[in-house]
Amino acid sequence: MLAYEWGFGSVLWAMIAFFFMFMLIWMFIAVFADIFRRDDIGGGSKAGWIILIFFIPLLGILIYMIARPKTTERDTGTV
Repeated sequence: MLAYEWGFGSVLWAMIAFFFMFMLIWMFIAVFADIFRRDDIGGGSKAGWIILIFFIPLLGILIYMIARPKTTERDTGTV
Protein backbone atom coordinates (compact mmCIF):
# COMPACT_ATOMS: atom_id res chain seq x y z
CA MET A 1 0.00 0.00 0.00
CA LEU A 2 1.56 3.24 -1.16
CA ALA A 3 1.25 6.65 0.45
CA TYR A 4 -0.98 8.08 -2.29
CA GLU A 5 -3.51 5.28 -1.72
CA TRP A 6 -4.24 6.53 1.80
CA GLY A 7 -7.09 8.99 1.99
CA PHE A 8 -7.84 11.34 4.86
CA GLY A 9 -10.41 8.95 6.30
CA SER A 10 -7.98 6.03 6.22
CA VAL A 11 -5.31 8.02 8.04
CA LEU A 12 -7.82 9.28 10.60
CA TRP A 13 -9.16 5.77 11.19
CA ALA A 14 -5.62 4.38 11.61
CA MET A 15 -4.79 7.11 14.15
CA ILE A 16 -7.96 6.41 16.16
CA ALA A 17 -7.29 2.66 16.13
CA PHE A 18 -3.68 3.21 17.24
CA PHE A 19 -4.82 5.53 20.05
CA PHE A 20 -7.30 3.02 21.46
CA MET A 21 -4.81 0.15 21.16
CA PHE A 22 -2.20 2.23 22.99
CA MET A 23 -4.70 3.17 25.73
CA LEU A 24 -5.69 -0.48 26.24
CA ILE A 25 -2.05 -1.49 26.66
CA TRP A 26 -1.48 1.45 29.05
CA MET A 27 -4.51 0.49 31.18
CA PHE A 28 -3.39 -3.15 31.21
CA ILE A 29 0.05 -2.20 32.55
CA ALA A 30 -1.39 0.23 35.13
CA VAL A 31 -3.90 -2.30 36.49
CA PHE A 32 -1.28 -5.06 36.48
CA ALA A 33 1.06 -2.86 38.54
CA ASP A 34 -1.77 -1.81 40.89
CA ILE A 35 -2.68 -5.43 41.59
CA PHE A 36 0.87 -6.29 42.62
CA ARG A 37 1.28 -3.13 44.75
CA ARG A 38 -1.77 -3.83 46.88
CA ASP A 39 -1.26 -5.25 50.35
CA ASP A 40 -4.94 -5.68 51.24
CA ILE A 41 -5.60 -8.65 48.93
CA GLY A 42 -4.01 -12.08 49.10
CA GLY A 43 -2.08 -14.07 46.54
CA GLY A 44 -5.10 -16.05 45.34
CA SER A 45 -7.09 -12.90 44.69
CA LYS A 46 -4.15 -11.33 42.86
CA ALA A 47 -3.82 -14.45 40.70
CA GLY A 48 -7.55 -14.38 39.95
CA TRP A 49 -7.45 -10.73 38.87
CA ILE A 50 -4.37 -11.33 36.70
CA ILE A 51 -6.00 -14.33 35.01
CA LEU A 52 -9.16 -12.29 34.41
CA ILE A 53 -7.34 -9.38 32.78
CA PHE A 54 -5.24 -11.75 30.66
CA PHE A 55 -8.19 -13.66 29.24
CA ILE A 56 -10.73 -10.82 29.00
CA PRO A 57 -8.58 -7.65 28.90
CA LEU A 58 -11.04 -4.80 28.44
CA LEU A 59 -13.86 -6.29 30.50
CA GLY A 60 -11.44 -7.49 33.21
CA ILE A 61 -9.86 -4.03 33.52
CA LEU A 62 -13.25 -2.34 33.77
CA ILE A 63 -14.47 -4.82 36.39
CA TYR A 64 -11.29 -4.32 38.43
CA MET A 65 -11.55 -0.52 38.28
CA ILE A 66 -15.17 -0.64 39.47
CA ALA A 67 -14.72 -3.36 42.12
CA ARG A 68 -11.49 -2.28 43.80
CA PRO A 69 -11.88 -0.43 47.10
CA LYS A 70 -10.46 3.06 47.39
CA THR A 71 -7.60 3.55 49.83
CA THR A 72 -6.97 7.04 51.19
CA GLU A 73 -3.21 6.61 51.52
CA ARG A 74 -2.58 5.90 47.84
CA ASP A 75 -5.28 8.20 46.44
CA THR A 76 -4.11 11.37 48.24
CA GLY A 77 -0.42 10.76 47.73
CA THR A 78 0.39 11.18 51.43
CA VAL A 79 2.51 8.70 53.30
